[in-house]
Amino acid sequence: MTSNKHSNVQRSIPKLSYPPDLPITAERARIVEAIRTNQVLIIAGATGSGKSTQLPKFCLEAGQGKTAMIGHTQPRRIAARSVADRIASELEQPLGQTVGYQVRFNQTSSQATAIKVMTDGILLAEINRDPQLSSYDTVILDEAHERSLNIDFLIGYLRRLLPIRPDLKLIITSATIDTAQFAKHFDAAPVISVEGRSYPVEIRFLNEPKNDSVTEATDAAIGLLRESPGDVLVFCSGDREINEVTAAIEDKKIPQLEVLQLAARLSDRQQKRIFQEHTTRRIIVSTNVAETSLTVPGVTSVVDLGTARISRYNSRTKVQRLPIEPISQSAAAQRSGRCGRLAPGICVRIYSEEDFLSRPYATEPEIQRTNLASVILTMLSRSLGDIKNFPFIDAPDDRSISAGFALLEEIEAIKYRPKAKGFEITKLGQSISRLPIDPRLARSVIAASDQGCLPEMLIIASALSIQDPRLRPLGSEKLADVAHSVYGDGNSDLSSILELWHDLKGKQSELTSSAFKRFCEANFIHHQRYREWIDIHRQLLRSTKKLSATTSNDSDISERLSRSLLTGFLSQIGKYVPEKKHYKGARGLVFNISPGSVISRSENPWVMACELSETNKTWARQVAPIKPEWLEELGRNFLKSSFVDAWWDSGSAKAMTMESKTLFGLEVVSRRVVPLKNHDASEARIWFIQHALIEGDWFDRYPFRDHNKEIAEQAKTLEAQQRASTIFWSDSQLHDFFDRHLGNEIYSAADFSKWWRKVRVTQPGLLNLSLSEVADISYADDLAFPALWRYGEMSFNLVYEYSPGSASDGMIIEIPLSAIKRIDASAFEWLVPGYRQQLFHEILKKIPKQTRRKLGPLSDLAKLLKDELEPTDTDVIESVKDAVRKLYGIEIPDVDGHRSAIPSYLRPVYRIFDSSHSVVSEGRELSEILGVLETRFAEELKATTHPIEEVDLSEFPVNGIPGKIKVSEQSTAEWAFPSLTTDGTSVSLRLLPNRTDQSANMWRATVALLNKFVPSEARQIRPLITSHLQLAIQQCGYESTAQWYHDNATALMDNLISGLGGPAWTYDAWTDLRSVVLSEFPKQILEVCNASAALLTASTSIRKRLRIDPTTCGHIAEVDINKQLDGLIYPGFVQAMHTERLPDVARYMQAITIRIDQLGSKPARDNRLIVKCRSIEKDYEILANRYPASEEITELAWTLQELRVALFAQQTGAVGNPSEKKIQEKLGQIIREGPQR
Repeated sequence: MTSNKHSNVQRSIPKLSYPPDLPITAERARIVEAIRTNQVLIIAGATGSGKSTQLPKFCLEAGQGKTAMIGHTQPRRIAARSVADRIASELEQPLGQTVGYQVRFNQTSSQATAIKVMTDGILLAEINRDPQLSSYDTVILDEAHERSLNIDFLIGYLRRLLPIRPDLKLIITSATIDTAQFAKHFDAAPVISVEGRSYPVEIRFLNEPKNDSVTEATDAAIGLLRESPGDVLVFCSGDREINEVTAAIEDKKIPQLEVLQLAARLSDRQQKRIFQEHTTRRIIVSTNVAETSLTVPGVTSVVDLGTARISRYNSRTKVQRLPIEPISQSAAAQRSGRCGRLAPGICVRIYSEEDFLSRPYATEPEIQRTNLASVILTMLSRSLGDIKNFPFIDAPDDRSISAGFALLEEIEAIKYRPKAKGFEITKLGQSISRLPIDPRLARSVIAASDQGCLPEMLIIASALSIQDPRLRPLGSEKLADVAHSVYGDGNSDLSSILELWHDLKGKQSELTSSAFKRFCEANFIHHQRYREWIDIHRQLLRSTKKLSATTSNDSDISERLSRSLLTGFLSQIGKYVPEKKHYKGARGLVFNISPGSVISRSENPWVMACELSETNKTWARQVAPIKPEWLEELGRNFLKSSFVDAWWDSGSAKAMTMESKTLFGLEVVSRRVVPLKNHDASEARIWFIQHALIEGDWFDRYPFRDHNKEIAEQAKTLEAQQRASTIFWSDSQLHDFFDRHLGNEIYSAADFSKWWRKVRVTQPGLLNLSLSEVADISYADDLAFPALWRYGEMSFNLVYEYSPGSASDGMIIEIPLSAIKRIDASAFEWLVPGYRQQLFHEILKKIPKQTRRKLGPLSDLAKLLKDELEPTDTDVIESVKDAVRKLYGIEIPDVDGHRSAIPSYLRPVYRIFDSSHSVVSEGRELSEILGVLETRFAEELKATTHPIEEVDLSEFPVNGIPGKIKVSEQSTAEWAFPSLTTDGTSVSLRLLPNRTDQSANMWRATVALLNKFVPSEARQIRPLITSHLQLAIQQCGYESTAQWYHDNATALMDNLISGLGGPAWTYDAWTDLRSVVLSEFPKQILEVCNASAALLTASTSIRKRLRIDPTTCGHIAEVDINKQLDGLIYPGFVQAMHTERLPDVARYMQAITIRIDQLGSKPARDNRLIVKCRSIEKDYEILANRYPASEEITELAWTLQELRVALFAQQTGAVGNPSEKKIQEKLGQIIREGPQR
């Protein structure tokens, strides 16, 4: 037997007496004997049997408590005090002698104490100081059915201790205990059952409730007052329901009725009122605190709402939930057992019998529904072994155990040892285990010592270890919030706690005890909780004497406190979600800040909560704002990093990536730019080699880089010339080269620079490439692929690019902007000798298949042509056709339409650059480039105003108009061309982009300017304007007589200007031109109008004749003649054909008239001639659509009119002896060679 420190104390035992009315008294002898003969005894005592008060006295009678104490545990402080008072009263001794009691921070005992009544937490704490519990020879665990965490741990611990302490007696008792389970756990320990009082309790169920539960409970309680003579005890789930039921009963205003509340939060004074003698009837509204241990005197009836708040730990979200749940059958039996002790009782259950029968027999033990971190830490600190092997009655599930270990790992109290395949407690964990508070808070206290804010943290930690002393009673929430708002800076609940502490301490020292209590009540402060706060703070001060208590006076105390708490509450953080108006917490949790918090309306981006509990929703209490950068520092061991979107940063010459970090599922770092090396060093090295050394995307200059760049360009040129990508080393080959030669751990320019400074001294050419090593130089041929193109006295750079499908693939000719109008694209279409054979082969492939078969193998013919043909200014396709025609004597059909089908790389790219060598345009069609450049130049000219330019001229410029003007070097073109321009009403002097526009605009504007000096409608032509002529003018398409006159006047003006050599460019020339026009115009206008009017009249007469007598000419002839007239007479025809053509058109009218006269006798002949004419005219239309208008093509159109005269009315006399053959030859010549320039 192990000795103990009290072995030399021999206590005197007072005279023992037992109330005869208690059922357990009848079993005294049997129980006393069982205590003497057994180490473990299980007693199932029904409610009211007297087990809680009589068993300690039975132990004294059995000889226990003489040299060591009898430890008697109760689950609640209120019960411990009540039981101790009752036993002392029965022994007729004051409390503190034979019977003592101890609850947290409150102890009444002495050396004479033989029976010590205490909470189970007190006994558990004593194990820390005295692992063998040598102060006790008996331990009574009362109300074991509650299966709290403390009770289950004590049972497991005592199960191990008993073999070591054979002198130690253990008695486990409860009203609804599962005796078989407990007996089996202690190796078939004996069980004694004790009946309760003999008064029956009638159970009534509310099978069909008509109202809400509060109303039903109120009605039931008031009804029981009338039916039963004693008091009524109402069981509610919590404070809210207690207040609602209390208010509902008080609203009934029943006289001589006292309504009292009973809850753990009440003060000693308020609790003692329940047990005081009274004369009035009472209704006591209580939580489940009155379910066991406490026997409320005078109760004969019970109302049971059937619910209670059951604490449950969610191992996934790590939140302690407090849901209101239906109670178990055993808990319901405990509640009903509270009545019937004095007389027959009645229990009204506010739920149905069916509901009762569906409930489990007992509530799950707390160890299966709470956080096990504290238990695990206790076991590790005391070397009690693996929690899975600890002799719990009901082992916790693996998820709860894992969650407990996870929490301890989070606060760095334990560390996993792979070799040991398990966790072991750290030095920090040992320190945490020595502090008498929750492990999270203990971790925060130790961190505060390092942060220099330990005194403040002890105040906060002690406050967080109790229920919040700040009350928010139902119906008075706003008043309470106003009262509490004076504390703190409004930025954190922590500062509010500190200021509340200092204010209360100050008021306590200023006021009397009763005045201070009144102050607390007026300001919604729970006085009893404040006293408990002081007691815990005092205990923490003693426990932390060895920690550094230095305090910094700087202003960041709030931040340092928050950081300290964050070490313990790392997983109780939240990120605000504005659109949802809530916080997203760790592991997918969603919570709101409790309305009682000073920052409940602040919407801080990040917060930390010292308490998370779930009722109707998850609420965060004792909240402080935090900074996400703290999470990155303090949560470094739990951060999960992800990297996306790697890229190359030229400035730092290293690969970068976007890093995001999450902590328990919350993103604390979002897409931060970091070096790729941080994530994947080998990949960062690959990027450096590829982008810096191979691609050269790097600002730093080293000799080997310039050398390698030149080698690469030479090799790339060879590749482009040969149109092959295998001549130069591939990127992978280059990568292997640099990877072999580079030192280790080079990921960036900074790494390279440090390494190169050492290497270059002895190996300056280490990273130099050689052309013979990286490329096949046998392909080099400067004659086949020259670097310059000679064009007369000019030479242009040639560049070769191999990029199939791109716009610049092939041979590129770099041409200065100043030279673009001096070159002919035909010369460049021949390409360089190295591409010429391929070009000829592609041209030959476009020859129609039937002809191509006669040429033999095209590759051989292309090679022959390459050797025979020399480049000329003639079109390359026509040159190939001519060569084939001479070699084989066969005619080659037209292949020009297939020019675009030749592979693009066999057509030169014209790259045009300006004086600053910037590319202004690029393409394969020189004519298109010219058009684009001219359009761009025209827009530039419109956007700017040159000093020479004038608008709305009424006279020719006195200084004349120069032929061209040099423009600024920034312009798209070198020269601009001044010209008069007109918009139809006014005349201006503007710069134009080319001579063509200049000539056309100058002529039209000269006419417009001259028109300002001549009458709009000459008086002498008015007699011409007959109604017959007006009709003809209208039928020919003119909108008015004025339009017809303007056509004639403009044509005459053109004729006069042409007669003087064109528009004037000097003022003197203009004066001469204007003088001639003013002199000749009035003389000639009548003649021109007469001729024009005659043509209109003739055309109208012919059309009228065709309509009146269609049978004479037939439909085909009618259509043909009308089409001919449409081409001759139309609005503007006089200006279009010039006045000298008017006699010819008159002759054509005469010929048409003769043709109509002959149609009646020779219709078949006319039809044959129509076919001939239409065939030739169709060929002409194709030609006219292919080429822009020119004098040669226009003249050919008049020749076609003369052919019609010769065919249909030869007697009229055709000019120029036209024939079908001559016209066809001319058409073929223009199609082959193009119009003459």
